[in-house]
Amino acid sequence: MKLNLSQIRDALMSQNYLASSEMLHALWASISQDRPLLLEGEPGVGKTAVARALADGLRLPYCRVQMYDGLTDDKILYDYDYQKQLLMLELLKPNLEQTLAGLSPRQAMQSANLAVDFYGPDFLIKRPILKAISGDGPCVLCIDEIDKAPEEVEYMLYEFLEDYALTIPQLGEIKCPANQKPLVFITSNGYRELSGALRRRCNYLYIERKSKQELTEILMKKAAAEPDLARGIAAALFELGQQAELLHYQPSIAEAIAYAKFLQANEQATKELAMNALSILVKDCRDLEPVSEILQKFGAGIWNGKGEVDDEWSEFLAH
Repeated sequence: MKLNLSQIRDALMSQNYLASSEMLHALWASISQDRPLLLEGEPGVGKTAVARALADGLRLPYCRVQMYDGLTDDKILYDYDYQKQLLMLELLKPNLEQTLAGLSPRQAMQSANLAVDFYGPDFLIKRPILKAISGDGPCVLCIDEIDKAPEEVEYMLYEFLEDYALTIPQLGEIKCPANQKPLVFITSNGYRELSGALRRRCNYLYIERKSKQELTEILMKKAAAEPDLARGIAAALFELGQQAELLHYQPSIAEAIAYAKFLQANEQATKELAMNALSILVKDCRDLEPVSEILQKFGAGIWNGKGEVDDEWSEFLAH
């Protein structure tokens, strides 16, 4: 798929995803070169969201593969429909018993193989990786949190990431048509070091935490939040990011958007309502106190509303 920079920007903007110039150029380079893009960054900075936003903006099918420890190749590459094979064998059994009567074991096996190919395309199940290169049209494939899977999973992906191809012993190499290649995103939160072989097969982008201004713009667009409300939540979220080492679970941008939507849906976002809605942001009881303190300190704009911002809040926004 060939796209220019403006088309990529417009696709993301149509989904209210605010991308930096660095991100736009990384996306453009990867799409132009038909190369996967490895996205690294802290949880909640928007790695998976950019893949989904691009798919929706370009109106392409979206497939997300969640990686985890214990994942096997038959869950992500391909598999065979064993139930269908057994059913076919049962259907053939009466005829086979008559046809194979009197034959040696070797002759019987050869005759049975001629009757039906149990490892042919009719019995093949296309898992996400094979589906993405099967020539059904370009799609967006997100291989999410690859750092949570063992290194063996990376080895399984090398051929796919190199040439958008997959070798199946019974069928040979299946290679994606040149005009049907998927847009592939691989995300990592840095739980473990990824192999050099995987990195060499991808383009790379590290997504930094959003600034207060970027967070404000995101909340205004994605949550339709009023400026004061958006600035207040953005300031609190930014401060939580600065003190991430003190938290057991860092609130994500998606959770901040949900929080803003909830408060915006009410006629007046009072302090009581804002503090009682922390269940949207806080996902660990040990984080309740520090998150509450930060909202108390920087969240005046959330509940003052209509431009009523106190001195401490004004001083904070000035920095």
